[in-house]
Parts: sequence; structure tokens; C-alpha cells
Amino acid sequence: MLVIYILIVLGLCYSLFVPRFIKKIVEAMTYITLNKFVNIQGNNYIQVQEDITVSWLQIALRERYPNVVIDSVQSEIIGADMGNASTIYKLEIEYDENTYNLPPVMIIKTPKGNISNMLPFTAARMFEMETYFYTRISSEFKDVEGVLIPHCFGGKYCNKTGNFYIIMAPITGQFGKEKQPINNIEIAENAVRSIARFHAIHYNSERLDEGGDLNWVLKQDSELLGMNQFFIKHSMKPFLTRFGEHLPEELVSNLPKLVSIAQNIHDYCARGPKCLIQGDCHLENTYFVGEVMGIYDFQMFRIGNSMIDVSCYIGGSMDSDMLNIDNNEKRLIKIYLEELALNNPNVEINYEETYHMYKMCLLINIIWNISAVNAIPFDNECSVSDYVCYISRLSESVQRNDCIDYGLFILASSKKLNLRGKRNFEFPAIQQTNGLLPTEDIEVHQARISTPKNGILNSIIRYIKYKVMYKLTSSKKGHHGQKVTDLSDAYLEEKKSLDYAIDSELEDQAFDSYYFSCFSKDISLGLRLCKRINAGEIWIGISIKNVGVFIYENHPSTSCNVEYRGDRCIYFEDGSSMMEFICIEPMKLWKINFEGVLKHQETNEIVSAKFELDYNHEMPMFSFGTHVSPELVAHSLSLEPFSKQFFDELKASHQEHYEQFGSYNGFITLDQFDTYSINGLGMRDRAFGIRDWAYLQRYVMNYFYIKETNTDQLPMFICKTLASLPTITNGKFGFVYDQNYPKDVAPYMSAISGKLEELCIDGIPPETLTLTFESDGILYWVKIKAKESLGLIMGNHQMLVNWRFCKYKLLWVDPDTNEIRIGKGFGANEFGYRIKGALPVKPKSSLKPVG
Repeated sequence: MLVIYILIVLGLCYSLFVPRFIKKIVEAMTYITLNKFVNIQGNNYIQVQEDITVSWLQIALRERYPNVVIDSVQSEIIGADMGNASTIYKLEIEYDENTYNLPPVMIIKTPKGNISNMLPFTAARMFEMETYFYTRISSEFKDVEGVLIPHCFGGKYCNKTGNFYIIMAPITGQFGKEKQPINNIEIAENAVRSIARFHAIHYNSERLDEGGDLNWVLKQDSELLGMNQFFIKHSMKPFLTRFGEHLPEELVSNLPKLVSIAQNIHDYCARGPKCLIQGDCHLENTYFVGEVMGIYDFQMFRIGNSMIDVSCYIGGSMDSDMLNIDNNEKRLIKIYLEELALNNPNVEINYEETYHMYKMCLLINIIWNISAVNAIPFDNECSVSDYVCYISRLSESVQRNDCIDYGLFILASSKKLNLRGKRNFEFPAIQQTNGLLPTEDIEVHQARISTPKNGILNSIIRYIKYKVMYKLTSSKKGHHGQKVTDLSDAYLEEKKSLDYAIDSELEDQAFDSYYFSCFSKDISLGLRLCKRINAGEIWIGISIKNVGVFIYENHPSTSCNVEYRGDRCIYFEDGSSMMEFICIEPMKLWKINFEGVLKHQETNEIVSAKFELDYNHEMPMFSFGTHVSPELVAHSLSLEPFSKQFFDELKASHQEHYEQFGSYNGFITLDQFDTYSINGLGMRDRAFGIRDWAYLQRYVMNYFYIKETNTDQLPMFICKTLASLPTITNGKFGFVYDQNYPKDVAPYMSAISGKLEELCIDGIPPETLTLTFESDGILYWVKIKAKESLGLIMGNHQMLVNWRFCKYKLLWVDPDTNEIRIGKGFGANEFGYRIKGALPVKPKSSLKPVG
């Protein structure tokens, strides 16, 4: 009786807790083993080559061609160097009766005989799907122009042992070879058009839905395919051991991140319009007859996202150099999508969403290849060599498109999606490529950045310090007691904090800075005036599309004389030029005037210039002393060593800094060129208090606007800053203001990726930069591409600022719909570095608090 109970319990555990894939393995192993002793599958399957007889072939063909009579058949194994899980025979046939005009040469595909090959392919229904594709579906492509599928003459599958055979027409034409990637763009275009035509016939078809006649096809999110995380975990090490030397070094270090998200990515790629996909669409599974591509080998055939095939073919079969030229990779995706729409009227063209899924599907292709490394036999040197070529190209595509960090971001953002597996991810790492040389060749100071110390005791101490600093930074008086939120706009805009520093020890460090920036597709500019007691600073940079960048004639030096004119005007005048910022209405309207000369950055030509701008606010003021995240500030401060000197210095070094975004209208006239209208959006800020440029070790700042593509939504305004001072060496601050959801104060950033100790420490900022941040519960992913770079020297040779106009692309996941939203825009970033040898002045007291 006890034995019966134990068996019942074991049976229940097996039924409830064993993954379906393992159940299929056990089932297949049982039937395959039994079949060795009892023929449970019948006599009409091929076990060895000698089983291919006239009698067998005649029976197999008569299921479709009842009256065929075969006189003789000769067979030989072909494709032995392909390293796959099947055995392929070439048949030469002579007929007595051939009223169906059957060809004298056919191909038979059967499984390789050993059980280690049979089990995973049977359990994953790969042999079943291929057999049923050819016997049930392939005929639907017979009259489809632009894509070739081998004709099927018969086939059979045993759902117990996994044995099968497929009889098909021989493939003619030029086979793809992994050692010869496609490097001709016209051939590449024809290939993606053929894939589009293959997909179009069943794309988003009701036949794939529940109740449809093709609903039996294995689906991407099938319960059977729920062990990706298990397989990649146990295959990652052997994969890297076997192929790691052939992959990009940075990718090798990133690939282990896929272990935690493999199943999530797999399920995510089931999203989007349903489609019948080949599933393993690369060179050696395709062939060309003239300009038309053919597709064969359908073991990975399933219902999934069409980008699985497209990403596999473009990323794994095409020459990387060709894809890098003229944005060919994205262009081929567009060609595919246009061809798909041309052949299926129900296709909606959305390039951004398609490229998004392309990147996600590149990931699933690399995950599948890693997971299968122990299942694919690679039983000869040729197959290994071919696979190295393929996996190297696929890996380069994953790396080139930042797919791993991108996938981590998407999954971390898609909180409401029903994806299998845990999702507890850190922000993606910073990506950087193609560094731009700074304007000035200057050796920079290596900043000291405080980082968390390991150990339980250090964690406890850091937690206590965090709680203390959180209490202080959450004070209504702000982080330094300025309490700016209770002050009037007029008071803040007209306040002249320099008055308190005259004839004091703070005289040289006190400052009052005003900055205006405006960005658009055609014209971007940045203007700054800073008043100091004994000096001043100026920035002028204006980029005009197809004309050039125009700057202040003395740049890279920023020194000049700046003065006040009443309470609402700051200006500079040096004899050849004049620029003034005039406050018309506090926190709302400003006017900017310039008349004088500018220098063309590339040619050094001096140009007479005049511009006028009107600024109108589009958001409320955001104070970096009051409105930033207390959690982020407290976390940064908790990393620093506490002491009386630390707190004295922290209190003494404060400054007030507030920002607004707004719209600009005006013009600029360049005498030797033309008059250009200025209409754009940008950020203005004001900062005052204590600032010694050498006291600031590093900073990275991005400020930009984003307009969502293909919608009439209002723009979003974003500012994100990483800063390192002796008292807060890893400070992070920022906000996101969405005009479509107006608020009294812009929501602050609660998490920001990026580590100053790792980000471009050599003084050379990257041309492209990818960062993530969180605000108001939404995760954002931004890609930044610099267009022009201008080097500025601050103070008495104290700091190098690489100031660049940039293009921005922002992605986020809608918290209500879980749909990917995409916006593009313009802005600027600044990379500031203390110059090596510059000596900081430690503040010992502070200016009188504002208000």
C-alpha cells in the first residue's frame, strides 16, 4: 500500500512540477528505447541506408501518387559535412509507370540515428514541425513569386519515437555558404524581399488564431519552450570556451547577462503580429536561383515574430562592413517591411517598432545558439568552421546594436507583461563608441570617485549614513537651507548674491551665471554670461545646418568682462561685440540681443553677426537645491567619509541652480552668409553662489527635448547630470517634464545609470552614448549622438569643457499599455574635466543663504 501512495505522490509531482520539455524528453526516450525491442512505429521509416528500397519508396510515394511504379532506386548520403541533426540521401530513381511526371532525382531527409541527437529535436517538436511544414503547408508557396520552397513528394512523422522522413525535390541553384557572407547590397535586398514574400502569405492571418486550420503549429510562447534559462545557464560556459575567442571582447563580457533574461526575451519575441517563420534563416539554410532566394530546413518552423527570421538573416548572413555603410542594416529592414506591405494589405508599416523587435530578435537568435551548443553535434571540422563564421557575424550584430543592454532595459520597463522568469535587473551599462577628440589637447585630472565598500559592516554603516542624509536632504528648506520654493519669481530672478561676497574671502569664487540654449533640426545654439566680482565668462556657440558652427572670437578662452544693468539685465561688451540678457517677466519671458563678430569654427573666418531671440517659458522652474531626488542625493553622500571638516565643506560649497525649458523665436544675420530664422526649444538656467572651477572634478550634463514620433503629443523636456565634487563625488541629478501631463514641479529622476569613474576618464567624450534613467515610475532609455564639438577653457586654465550639440533618441514603455514609445529630439551635452595641475580652493564659509 505504501508503495502505491509513493507512486501516486511521485506521479503528482511529475505532473505538476516537471517542465513539459523534460516530460517530452522522458516520453521520447521511453518510446525510442521500446522501439529497439518492439517495433511500435511500423516498418515505413528509415533506420539505415539499406532501408531505402524500391518497395519502401513505392509505398511512401503512393500515399500521394497512387499509380506510381518504381523499377529501381539508388541512394547515397549527401551533406555529411553540414553538422546538422539529420541525414540526407540523394535518390536516383527509374520508373516503370510515371504518369505524374515525377523527377528521376529526389532527396530524402531523416533523423540521425543516435539517441543523443533524437531526444532534444523530438522533445522540442522540431522534426514534427519540419515534416508537417513540408507535407501540409509547403504547397501553398508553389505559386508565390519571389521566394522558393522545395517541392514535397511525401513525408511522415511518428509522434511516439520522433522518427520521420521527408521526400522532396532536389535543390538547384547556388547554395549559401557561411564562409562567403553576402557583401553585395543588391543581393542583400533581394534576400530580404524573398523573406518578406515568404512571411506575407500568412502574416497576421486568422488561420493562425485559435480555431484556425494552422493553429496546430508550435508557438513561440508555447509551454514546451519554457526552459531557455535552464539551457543557456548550462551552455554559456561551454559556448564561450568553444567560440569565445572568435567573438567581440566586449560582447564576451556581456553575454553572461543573458542568463537571467533568456526566457523573458524568448517570450517577448512572441509579441506582435503572428507569422509563420522558418526560425533558423541563415545562409546555409537558403539558396539562390537567379535573383530569387529559396528557403529550406524547417526544423525551427513555428508561429512567431517575423523579425526572428529577418534578424537571423541580416545579422548572421551579411557582411558586417556592408551593413555599416550608408546605414544599410536599417535600410534593409525598411525594404523588408515595404515588400511585406506590398504583398499583404493588412500590414501596418511602423519602422521604429520593427527595428525595436529586430534588436530583441537578434537577442533570441544568440540565446538559441548558446543554448543549443551542447545539442548540435558539430561532428566534423568543416561544420565547426562554418558555424564560427555565422556566430561571429551574429555576435557582431548583437554588439553593434547594443542589444543586450537594450533588452535589459525593455524587460525592466515592461513590468506588466506576462513573461516567464524573474526580472530583477540593474540599469544597462554605459555604451560608448568612436571617441571624438576634444578641441583642446589637454591632460585632465583623474577624479577620485567614492564607491561602495564591500562587507556587512560597511553596508550597515552606509545604510545609517543614508538615513541621516535622507532626513537632511528631504528638509523643506532644501539641501543647503536655501528654501527657494517660498520665494517669489521676481526675488529669485533679480537676486544678486555677489553683493555678499565683495571684500570677503569668497570674492574670487562667488559667481552669478545665466545660460540659454535653443535646439532644432536646422539651428542649435548655446549662450552663457557669468558675472564674477573681478572677471566674467562667456559662451557663444551657434550651429547652422550646412553652414557651420560660429563661436565667440576668443574661444576656447571664456574670460571676459560681464556687468549688470539694473536688476533685470546682464551684459558683456568688449569693443567689437555686445550681448545682453534682459528679463521681461520673471520666470516667463526673456530677451537676448547680440551685435558684433563671431568666428567660423572650422575656417577661423571672422563674420559680422547680429541676432535677437525671445524666450518664453514652457515649464515651471526646477530647483536643484530643492526639487531633486533626496534618495539619490542621500545615497551619493552616504558613500563619502563623514567628518566635521566634511560637513563644514559641504555647507560652505553650496550654490543655487534652477532650470526651465522654453520656446525661442528670433533670427540671426551673418553678413557674409544670410539671415536665418530661429524657432526651437531649449533650456535656460541660472546658478549663483560659490563655484571654483578647479573644485569641480568632473561633470557630465545632458539637456534636451523629445518629440514623440508619429503623434501630435507635446514635447518632453529632460535634464540629466552626473557631477563630482570633493563632497559628493558621484552626484546624480535630473528631471523629466512631460507637457502632456503638466505638474507644478517636474518629476525628479529617481535612478540614473552611469559611473563617472568609468565614463570617458581620458578627457575624450564618446560620439555616441547610451544611458538609462527613471522618473515618476517610468524607465527611459536614451541614445545620444554628438554632431559638433566645441572645447572651452574655464577660469584660469582650471577646467576643460567639451560642449557638443547632439541628436537624442528616447525610448520608454507606456505604464498603461506596455507599448514601446519612441521620441527624437535635439539638445546638448557637456563633459567637464578639471585640468591636470589646477589647484582647487576649498570653501571655508558660504554666502548668505538665499531669502
